[in-house]
Amino acid sequence: MTNRMAREFREKLMSPAEAVKLVKSGDTIYIGTTSSTANVMCAALAGRADELEGLTLTAGIGTVSETALQKLNPKTFAGINTCFMGSWERGNRGCVPVDFTSVHLSQVDIWCTQTAPPDVAFLEVSPP
Repeated sequence: MTNRMAREFREKLMSPAEAVKLVKSGDTIYIGTTSSTANVMCAALAGRADELEGLTLTAGIGTVSETALQKLNPKTFAGINTCFMGSWERGNRGCVPVDFTSVHLSQVDIWCTQTAPPDVAFLEVSPP
């Protein structure tokens, strides 16, 4: 990594609590799929649940059951749009609306850009 890249990385680095302050009411947030769910970011977002409303989560393969967002408040969360239904999404029992769009794995990029485009993406990554 070049010095410029390292400096740019340090300048953009922030805590999860600081990062979720960038989320606004009405945003659509991609939170990941299965083992790549950004659980730390979801926990930080859950800490702001009383401040936000009308959020839509996009995810896949049972993501929500693994996050801090299990007890969704219908005022905060307008719904979930998923491309793979997990056990939590199937058993949600009407807490929040769950939309399911069946896609082939080769078309997840199309789902992300055309069917459920996010305003914000929580991505789990390692340091550069």
